[in-house]
Amino acid sequence: MKSCDERVLLLRDASLLVTVPTDNGLCVALKNFDDIRQNMTISLYDQEQTDQDLLSYFDKSASAVRQSFKHFEQEYARPALNYFLEFSRSRPILATFLGVFSTFSVLPVLSFLGFSLFVFASCIFFSLAGALFVATTIVLLSGLLLVGTLTILFFLSLFLTACAMGIYLSLRFAVLINKDGPRTGVPEWYQETKKSLLASQPGEDADASGHQPNEYMVRSDSETLIFDSFPTAPMAQAEADKPGAEVPEGDLGKDMVVVVKEE
Repeated sequence: MKSCDERVLLLRDASLLVTVPTDNGLCVALKNFDDIRQNMTISLYDQEQTDQDLLSYFDKSASAVRQSFKHFEQEYARPALNYFLEFSRSRPILATFLGVFSTFSVLPVLSFLGFSLFVFASCIFFSLAGALFVATTIVLLSGLLLVGTLTILFFLSLFLTACAMGIYLSLRFAVLINKDGPRTGVPEWYQETKKSLLASQPGEDADASGHQPNEYMVRSDSETLIFDSFPTAPMAQAEADKPGAEVPEGDLGKDMVVVVKEE
């Protein structure tokens, strides 16, 4: 097309081709103009429907406001005005004085109410802020005091535990030395201390002296004899039947220690 005038062409497929000029001198071709016009009509209808809905909402809101104002006027404003007019007719001087006084008193009363609300709001705000600050400070100081107290108690408990363990081990060492002598008491005390201080490993069934449960041990003041792979119950019963042998109280069949006294 040589010019950019608005034209409407009918194509072979019964569709319309519309050319519309633009501001910069170009042409825009719009095919199926009827469909476009129909869509534009639908859009305009939707816009009109939206406007009608907005107008309806506005009318409903205005009607509600008018009803409220009418109720206030009929129930409060008009009776008060009638009473004031009746009072003005009966007592004009007093009514004039009250009217002038009320007119001049409006501003001070409103100022007083605003200042009172400001004072109350400020006091409440500063009270809450001060209370929150004081409470936070007290809680933090109490927390620091608690941490310091727990630290002191931790080290005190550690010291007392070490003292108690030292006293117990010393007494146990003295008892074992007095009972079995230095040669036997020292290893036994070492094994007992090691077992008390260190956690036993899984599967460790050895006793404090390092012997297995199936070992048969005979103690004397001079030497200690250990027999492996001997049945415990028969040997313990046999040793118990010997003269001069003492068997500690306990069930036969467990770890038995037979002490043979020298005569």
